[in-house]
Amino acid sequence: MKNHLLSVLVTAFLLTSFAQAQITKTLIGSSYNMYSVLNTSNNAVHSSDELGTISFTHRQNADLTDGSGVIQMSYSTDGGATWDYVLTHDPTTQINRFPSGVIVDPSGAGDLANAQAVVVGPTLINDNWVGVFTNNIALDNSEGRENLILDSESTYPSFTLSSMMLDDNNVVRVCGSNNNEIDLVITTGTYENDGYYWTQQNFVTEGLVELYDYSMAFSKDGNTGYLIAQGTDANGQLVPFIHHTIDAGVTWVQMSHDFTSIEGYVAPAYNGGIDCAVDANGTLHMISSIFEQIDSAEEINPKLYDITVNTSSWSANYIANINTEEVLDENNAAIHENGYNHRIQAARSNDGSKVFAVWTDVNLEEFDVESLEYPDIYAYGIDINTGLSTGIKNFTEATNYEGDNFWMFTSPVAATTDDGYALPTTTSVADAESDLAAMEHYYVSGIEFNDDDFIVGLEEFNAQISVNSFPNPATTIANIEISLENSADIAVSLTNTLGQEVYSSVNNFKTGLNT
Repeated sequence: MKNHLLSVLVTAFLLTSFAQAQITKTLIGSSYNMYSVLNTSNNAVHSSDELGTISFTHRQNADLTDGSGVIQMSYSTDGGATWDYVLTHDPTTQINRFPSGVIVDPSGAGDLANAQAVVVGPTLINDNWVGVFTNNIALDNSEGRENLILDSESTYPSFTLSSMMLDDNNVVRVCGSNNNEIDLVITTGTYENDGYYWTQQNFVTEGLVELYDYSMAFSKDGNTGYLIAQGTDANGQLVPFIHHTIDAGVTWVQMSHDFTSIEGYVAPAYNGGIDCAVDANGTLHMISSIFEQIDSAEEINPKLYDITVNTSSWSANYIANINTEEVLDENNAAIHENGYNHRIQAARSNDGSKVFAVWTDVNLEEFDVESLEYPDIYAYGIDINTGLSTGIKNFTEATNYEGDNFWMFTSPVAATTDDGYALPTTTSVADAESDLAAMEHYYVSGIEFNDDDFIVGLEEFNAQISVNSFPNPATTIANIEISLENSADIAVSLTNTLGQEVYSSVNNFKTGLNT
């Protein structure tokens, strides 16, 4: 009888400790109801090193007048400890939803006294989606320019919902889907004298059959950008389709990379959340959930990947297992019949030398569940120059907020600290009685990595490994002996001869022999 060969890859992705800041939550404000933060793709949170601000854009505080259609930008100048706000939009004619927002000094001087709050999103009139609202207004409520891009007057009517980006030229971009539900539209704002003026570009994606999700990211200088349409191809496989620019969006090219094959998957499906960032080298990082798609294969748990893409090549870099299933609207764990997913977020450092992934998942050692009922905040960072990562950190484990981190947003640009990087993050709490009752929003401080946290290599950890399988061939049991020189947390992945993962675990192993 031939041996059934097994291959083992052992990697230390988390060393024994982080220099962790204390996790605290500070009340930012509220909104009239839940329908402000349900969309994962919004960039509701932004930080600015140049202005020293953190902002969170939402529908206005529930104790303010004029109703839920008014957009509020709450902002902090002291790292999230205290919050002020500015209101945008006349609520008499339209009701605004799902806002993204950013604070910018249009002069480029980095002067908060000249700063403007810029907000964009879809709007309703008479209960019908009618176009895109835009507004820029000074933080003292003066010098505002409000604009409504009506579908009836637009060449590219769109539902603008996702991925607001700001570059060093103070250009603001936000993407959405065309009302034909297949094309994408980028709405771009440039500052001229009295405010931001907006133009739109439409994108037809060759080979895209059905659109599921979309995202967009630009480099710090605004020259290199990527637009992602996530959807099915002609074979029904769920993959990304990517448009690329190197001239600040003047011209675009659809990339020809084939994303339908990843080692270890018969038919990978990119689903369950996607976000992206562009690093200092102009490389795209798609942070995406990937799982086995075809029905005939045994289902493999979703995994989080960093898909790196440039003009010549791409690679799929495994980050972590996703422990739980998303909560569907009909699930008992849904909040007022509103489900939620893992809120996958991508971010870069201000200089683009670091890229981060942030997501929510359940600590299964604490909660024995299959779905995302008790979310913690996880994060991971990689240094693009050294290739060293931070490993995965559960920031809310063993804190007062363990298992209680819903509707998370993270800034697409990290805030630079004295010795590393803070990832400005918010969570929200729904009223216990109703989805139409006030929801409270909180700033989460302490989601941080220090420079000396980037120490985990991509190479195999210093371990001696022997694999014995009995009975042979093995079908259910394999004994794995791991000998370590130092105690460490180790991720074990066991694959069969087809390259399919059949077992994985993460455990802390002691010095010496472990079985």
